[in-house]
Amino acid sequence: MVVCGFAQINTDRVLAIGRNALYFEDYVLSIQYFNNVISVKPYLPEPYLYRSIAKVYLDDYTGAEEDATECLERNPFIATAYQVRGIARQNLKDYDGAIEDFHKGLKIQPENKVFLRSLGVSYALKDDFAKADSCFDSFVRIFPSEPSAYITRAQLKMEMNDSIQALANLNKAIDLDKSSSYAFGLRGMILEGQENHSEALKDLDMAIKLDPEQSAYY
Repeated sequence: MVVCGFAQINTDRVLAIGRNALYFEDYVLSIQYFNNVISVKPYLPEPYLYRSIAKVYLDDYTGAEEDATECLERNPFIATAYQVRGIARQNLKDYDGAIEDFHKGLKIQPENKVFLRSLGVSYALKDDFAKADSCFDSFVRIFPSEPSAYITRAQLKMEMNDSIQALANLNKAIDLDKSSSYAFGLRGMILEGQENHSEALKDLDMAIKLDPEQSAYY
């Protein structure tokens, strides 16, 4: 009740409080604040955007998709809304819808890492490996010093049963960033598959050192 009355007085302030709750991962509370802003000013796109983000974290992908759509109906140039809706659709297995959203996001932000990576992942989930590979090639070309670009491309190469290229991409990722336990763990798995046990053990030892809580490395 207090929040609702406050929202009627100063929706900007209530929206800011909701964003703070979102930042501190109190998603249910943040949604309550965004609900109050929407009840007072339903024409604003921002509370729908932030509420959609909170719903993604709560695994409410249908609700997140609906809220992101509400946001975009009010302002079709908010790139983050396409990102959130694309992620929601990806989790709902609507890969074509997700791909459409990530393409729209890239029109607004052509060099956005999240859109590039997510687009490639969506194509891979559709088993369209050629287009996925093209997306990750673009990712690497635009961000040649970004380790995650090579890790993501390595994952795709593994899906394509191309362990040689997967290994080459992981080597590059580790050259750029020696703090990624995932890169060492993935490379260790590939080396083990190639029966290179001594090198695989070295990588898995490093992965455990970097992230001792990850049981898969053991």
